[in-house]
Amino acid sequence: MHSYPKLLIVNFNKADRTIIKKSLADANLTHTSQPAADELDAHEFLQKKTFSCILLNENGSAQKALDFILQLRTERNNIPVLLIADAEHNFNSDTTKLLAPVQVMVKQKLKNSELSNAIQQLIASHQTENFTTKDNAKISEHRYKVLFENAHGFICTHSMTGEILSINRAAAKILGYKVSELLGHNLREFLIEDKQNIFDDYLHELKTHHKATGIMQFMSKDSEKRYLVYRNVVHFEPATKPYVIASSQDITDIFLIEKQLESANRISELNINRLHKTLLELDKAKKIAEESVRIKQEFLANMSHEIRTPMNAIIGFASLLEKSLLNNEQTDYLSAIKISGENLLVIINDILDFSKIDAGMMSIEKTQFDIDVHISKIINQFEPKIREKNLLLKHNFNFKRNLNVIGDPVRLLQVLSNLISNAIKFTEKGGITVSVNVKNETAERIWIELIVSDTGIGIPADKVETVFESFTQASPETTRKYGGTGLGLAIVKKLLELQNGFIALKSHMNVGTTFTFTIPYEKVEYGNNETQHPLEIKSEVENFFGLKVLLVEDNLLNQKLVTKLLEDLNCRVDIANNGLEAIEKVKTHHYEIIIMDIQMPEMDGLQATRIMRNQLGIITPIIALTAHTFKEEEDKCIEAGMNDFLSKPFTRGDLFRIIRANIDSKLAPNANSTKLTDLTFLNELADGNKEFIKKMLEIYVKQTPENIGSLETFAADNNYDGISSVAHKMRSSVPYVGLAEVEKLLEKLEFEAKQRINVNNYAHLVSEIKRMCEISITEVNEHLKGFAEA
Repeated sequence: MHSYPKLLIVNFNKADRTIIKKSLADANLTHTSQPAADELDAHEFLQKKTFSCILLNENGSAQKALDFILQLRTERNNIPVLLIADAEHNFNSDTTKLLAPVQVMVKQKLKNSELSNAIQQLIASHQTENFTTKDNAKISEHRYKVLFENAHGFICTHSMTGEILSINRAAAKILGYKVSELLGHNLREFLIEDKQNIFDDYLHELKTHHKATGIMQFMSKDSEKRYLVYRNVVHFEPATKPYVIASSQDITDIFLIEKQLESANRISELNINRLHKTLLELDKAKKIAEESVRIKQEFLANMSHEIRTPMNAIIGFASLLEKSLLNNEQTDYLSAIKISGENLLVIINDILDFSKIDAGMMSIEKTQFDIDVHISKIINQFEPKIREKNLLLKHNFNFKRNLNVIGDPVRLLQVLSNLISNAIKFTEKGGITVSVNVKNETAERIWIELIVSDTGIGIPADKVETVFESFTQASPETTRKYGGTGLGLAIVKKLLELQNGFIALKSHMNVGTTFTFTIPYEKVEYGNNETQHPLEIKSEVENFFGLKVLLVEDNLLNQKLVTKLLEDLNCRVDIANNGLEAIEKVKTHHYEIIIMDIQMPEMDGLQATRIMRNQLGIITPIIALTAHTFKEEEDKCIEAGMNDFLSKPFTRGDLFRIIRANIDSKLAPNANSTKLTDLTFLNELADGNKEFIKKMLEIYVKQTPENIGSLETFAADNNYDGISSVAHKMRSSVPYVGLAEVEKLLEKLEFEAKQRINVNNYAHLVSEIKRMCEISITEVNEHLKGFAEA
């Protein structure tokens, strides 16, 4: 794995750290960094971690900075130091010798490439001084040992008579022994008895031709036959006896599969007619079941669209009317309209979610997310309702901040939102408390416990066991007074069960209710130390100052609503009534963002997007405006080429945030503006051996197109094992040419293929990997051309 420079940045404020980060990014210096508030803070980090270089800000006190460096040298810490001074310094020879390696740079040069060059020169100088020939030999020996020990194939060395001199762990595992149990023994001892005479022929071939190939049949410790195909050679070196380097591949599984296939073929021939008839019946039943599911899903999707589209207009215009001058009676009427609309939307969501779960169409995603951020986000959303009822909302986060896990954040928020919403609904005075705890933890998993307590009306003791049942509420009076479908808690329970979680409750009438639920998540490392807590983020000014937007929408009410919301954000809006009109407009006008409805007459949003992307080459961000809530519909939007999607109904804040996210993405630095490849790691590995660099680049150029072709084939065939295997193989080669982004995509593809998740995204991932690899091959060929001309 590529070892990037680790920088300790001392005595800089946040603005200076931002300048340093941008300067290094502009210079393409990939690194990791750790900020330290002052020299004392820096000493604590140095005791815990190893760094490649220290960036020290003089900050008006040259003597204090020099004292810090002198103390480092007193402690025999010769880490390189780049001193950022307010003005040039002149060190005398004694001081320079004492402080080496130290370099001084004035603060004004932070913004140019000299910063990156200075850091790299310091690190390189330090490494040159510390690496001797003996060190390099140890490194080479270590690399060989690591390669030998971690190779997956059967590798060993043996004498010319068969005694095992060395053997790797994979080989020992194949034979069922420990490495120590095999050293010094003859390979002949582990052959199947009736095949031991072949070993003499094998040794004779080695002595005669100095190489041998074939298949050997071994007997493992637990008496299982193992079949290994080998290609072995005799190695000669001065002052030692010749010995054999044996490299084999275990083909037992392939051999056994072939035998099983032969047996299966014989059985199939005897029962072919019966099997054929059974398969036809199964296929017919499968098609009937699939058609039934498709019709139900299509019905739910269409109903969702037909109901949500007018609901978007009702709630949206009600929100706009709230901002106008109204008398008390009008305000009451408007409040009733808005509350009724929101209640109806909750009912629609409950019915759709329950139907999806009941039909087995509710999918649980596996993505990395921050527990802290997501739970805080949902708490923030409920603060207006809490204030409206004069209640108190408390939250207790009893875990380390920036706790990243792998799971489904959407379903977590759905469960928590349902419980908090219920708590607010049934609480007239007092408040609601949300507590988050780490219930249990292992090396791979962490169990998160969430507790939602209220001081509301409570649940009767005889109803506690039934509130999680479908279409059930505590009493008929509850339904009449508070409304609802009785599906909310049933959905919560089913969503938790889909995530291997569980829920329990305690309640006392007129005292309150406490719901406790636990979800297990896969663990990942903590995120960036400087992640800002969502409760501390200041709201942005909702303004885009002349952003040119194309709104593609056939519904007149929604046209007026979205146009009004966009104009409130100072956007300039053009309208297209369907996909055909949208295509004509983008041919003659430039837009900075496109908001596209999905279901429209003449041409829908998906088809229009495909034409814009594939035929017109439009790269403008496209946001889907959809009333669908199904994951399958969201996947169709992304596959068509859309960047994001916004579900109806939505607020101005929702619209602002999704436009901001996609505008920011569009304005991000273009990865194609600079070279993708970076041969720094390969050059370090080669240590000046140009022939080695040339050979590695030639292998990369030859193998990469073959691997990409295999990925495309496996992705088309949904061959998960094939995808995972090729992605893993490519991950070991792309670091040599510095494709860090490709390495991340390959890691994601390998993980998702192994887990059989996000399968609809494989083609997109492979396409992006292919695009960047093709660019890198062109750049690598330029490097190779330079070798030829040299």
